Amino acid sequence: MGSGFWIDETGTYYITSGDWSQYVSRMSRAIQSPIHSTLIWAFRQAGISGEVMLRLPSIVFMGIAALLFRRLSRLFVGKEGADVATILFVALPAIQFEACQARPYALAMALSMGLFILVIKLFRKPTWVNALVASVVYSLLIYTHAIYSLVILIPLVAIVGLAVQRRLHLGIWLVAASIGAVATLCSPIAPYYWGAARNAGNLVDPFAAHTHPFHLSSLLGHFLGAVDQSGFLEAVVLGLIICLILFWKSIKLQSAAPPRFVLFLASSFILVIGIYFLMSQYLHFSFLEPRYYLYALPVLPIFAAALLKCVKCHSVRLVTAGAIAAILVYNTWGSTLFPHPGADWKLAFRLIAKDSRNSQTPVLLNSGLAEANSLRHLQMPEFREFISAPATAYPLPNPVFTLPRRPNVIFDSYVDQIVNPLLISNRSFYVVCRTMSWVNLFQLKATSQHFSSVMLLETPELFVVRFEPQLTAPEATPSRID
Repeated sequence: MGSGFWIDETGTYYITSGDWSQYVSRMSRAIQSPIHSTLIWAFRQAGISGEVMLRLPSIVFMGIAALLFRRLSRLFVGKEGADVATILFVALPAIQFEACQARPYALAMALSMGLFILVIKLFRKPTWVNALVASVVYSLLIYTHAIYSLVILIPLVAIVGLAVQRRLHLGIWLVAASIGAVATLCSPIAPYYWGAARNAGNLVDPFAAHTHPFHLSSLLGHFLGAVDQSGFLEAVVLGLIICLILFWKSIKLQSAAPPRFVLFLASSFILVIGIYFLMSQYLHFSFLEPRYYLYALPVLPIFAAALLKCVKCHSVRLVTAGAIAAILVYNTWGSTLFPHPGADWKLAFRLIAKDSRNSQTPVLLNSGLAEANSLRHLQMPEFREFISAPATAYPLPNPVFTLPRRPNVIFDSYVDQIVNPLLISNRSFYVVCRTMSWVNLFQLKATSQHFSSVMLLETPELFVVRFEPQLTAPEATPSRID
């Protein structure tokens, strides 16, 4: 909780800085969550700040999500199965990660679980009141995050399945009224999301400017990757092996989950991942990130709980569930998920503050935000501020210059306007970047001008290098400070 903000959190920190007019203006610079961002802004206006306090709402929201998930899973696997599923739910790496981030996904998860419960209630008792409440919760979910509007894909599977079986009792007017209510409630936010979607057209990565052909094997690979959330499959298999070793003499099996229940969950998960895969293929942006389809991940612990219900002995089921959960937690906290892989902005800027001999030494910052793919955005001061969000979260007295997301010929002129004056005037400067390609580029430029370089920080996703003029010939590679 106290680790440095990762890149998206620094964006939230920047957006929520300043008074109300500044906040509203900054919200237009990138797609943000209106509800969560307003909550964080209110926290900061009340003097509540820092990593722990700004992440606290996510802990609360994910706790609510877990309680709602337990109630939801009871409808599928019963009381004991729900307890097992909830243990596995809170042990999922993506759930643990989003519970500790100052981002909107924990709130979206809580609303998603509530929506699923309300939809099931609506199926069982199709009244106008139930339809209105479900419409309001779904609208709140859209206000929380635009991409979570796709959560409707899961109830859609149920609607189609019930319609095919002629067991759907929702009237056409009830459905039409629900759609109308959602459209009316979301109309105020529609222009904001529409404008953000149009801006997204300027964020196409120069290295991915063509549409990749569709391959079934690629879809299968992404599907398996979604199921295998940071070792989920391995944890289940290893937990079952532990169960077999400890209780191989006493294990007895009983009937499995109903086929319709298994078919519904499998169809829902496949549909969600398939849609996200197609969006990633044709919109040049990776939607196959766990935080975007977080609402579909509860399918996994429900599946595991249904599988464990096949074991007749109660103690064996609990021990196996505990073993799977322990393995998941170990995999999560033993990985680079905490803090976010390699990109420790707090440490990076502390190193510069400690190393800097002159507060006017420039810092060239490559944050890695998608907006840095746009040359038009890089040339606009207000967008450069957002792209350099880590410098807002962890400010330095040094002047900060914003670099593109990756080196590319279309950015050469922009980069040269920043770097060449520093090299010609023999001024020292720092480079903070997400990829080694920027280090290599500046190393080539600096070598020709007799600059030396010192690597202050080297992690998988963040590098801090100091470049300074020297009289002797430079070294071929950056030296390192241990």
